[in-house]
Amino acid sequence: MAPDTLRDPDNLRGIFLMLVSMALFAVEDMFLKMASASLPTGQIIFVAGFLGAPVFAVMAWLQGARILTRFALHPAVLLRALGERVDVLMLSHRDADHTGGAAAVLAQQPRAELTGSIEADHGLQALRPARPCLAGQRWEWDGVAFEVLHPLAGDDAPAPRPPRPNTLSCVLRVEAAGAQAPSVLLVGDIEAAQEQALVARGAALQADLLLVPHHGSKTSSSPALLEAVRPRTALVQAGYRNRFGHPAPDVLQRYRERNIRVVESSRCGAATWVSVAPDAVACERDIGRRYWQHSMVPRSD
Repeated sequence: MAPDTLRDPDNLRGIFLMLVSMALFAVEDMFLKMASASLPTGQIIFVAGFLGAPVFAVMAWLQGARILTRFALHPAVLLRALGERVDVLMLSHRDADHTGGAAAVLAQQPRAELTGSIEADHGLQALRPARPCLAGQRWEWDGVAFEVLHPLAGDDAPAPRPPRPNTLSCVLRVEAAGAQAPSVLLVGDIEAAQEQALVARGAALQADLLLVPHHGSKTSSSPALLEAVRPRTALVQAGYRNRFGHPAPDVLQRYRERNIRVVESSRCGAATWVSVAPDAVACERDIGRRYWQHSMVPRSD
């Protein structure tokens, strides 16, 4: 693919791309597929995958604007190879599985704005001051609407004790243009208390695609949240046979009871969802299978 093709606004316009824990070869394959895609203005492409250790990213290309959320080292290498420029780097919260590789991205992207739930004494602040992500922040790129739903101003107050980083995760909703306006909800590692608070204050939570909170932990995916979001599809980003047992069987059962399709990154590989076809998810393990991949045993829980 020619470099000019990658930079052509007609090819990049209206594209929202998410990469979740992908090996470099998978990132490159999917990056080039998405970069060469041509969608109507204001539409979204969502891509997710798995590496084996949590490495997350969200990228939006909208008429030259790029936003990276929870970025990591492997996409940073790819960005440098392709000569891409980043406008915004959003880190959901301080945990290493959400900030790993951010320093490398910032070093390569001197003009990128840093935002997220990053405390004042975090090492990244010395590289670039971070603007807090706060509920009520909104912006629009090429017809695609972005809105931060959590945390609220003051949620990081230390009294009576400092809040856990998970509870301050940025919650970002992304909505495509058009009458149907398919949407994606990215919730980081929020837990049941934050989910219930979002529901109680009437946040705009409904979404076609939900990134399952906290990798499918027992602490999250409360019934109240699932009833408010009502997603068609829920994506779990968790390693195969990970030591935390994510996603928890009880959590998966909550999704099944509501007829929500669950896609696990460890079983699907790179998953692709496109807003013009919000009922469909394509799994790279199916469409780009490699001979060394073993067959996954169907879940029995």
